[in-house]
Amino acid sequence: MLIQVFGYSINYNSKVNAAKDYFINGEYEKVYNSLSGMNLSGNEETIYNQSKVVMYVQRQYESYENYEKMNMHTEALNALVKGVDRYQTYRSEAKELGVEDKMTEVYNLIIKVFKDKFKMSETEAISLVELSKLDFTSYYYKIEAYGEAIK
Repeated sequence: MLIQVFGYSINYNSKVNAAKDYFINGEYEKVYNSLSGMNLSGNEETIYNQSKVVMYVQRQYESYENYEKMNMHTEALNALVKGVDRYQTYRSEAKELGVEDKMTEVYNLIIKVFKDKFKMSETEAISLVELSKLDFTSYYYKIEAYGEAIK
């Protein structure tokens, strides 16, 4: 029994230490994966929640990159719009957790793509988020037109 407890403690500590290193390096998905399913408290739980909230936006940027590699421009643009939406949705939580700056770094990458690749302002990107909520069909036709235009 003592050996099991000791083994659990070593495993727990190694996962937590790895997660802290991942967090410092901005590898939020690895933090999430390292700590997911564990019984966390205190600082470990905070790091888990911090990484999770940043990852909401980061995953959309990564989806954009993956879609672009496959020349799926409409889907890539849709991922960016979702990233803007998630930034707006989770920004206050990120602020409470002390990682608004980290989330904003990823958001700024998304806005840069809107400006550089799609020739759209941040305001236009936000309006796409609103359109997606009000009239998805019109939204989809609009992003499809943008996606087709950059081929």
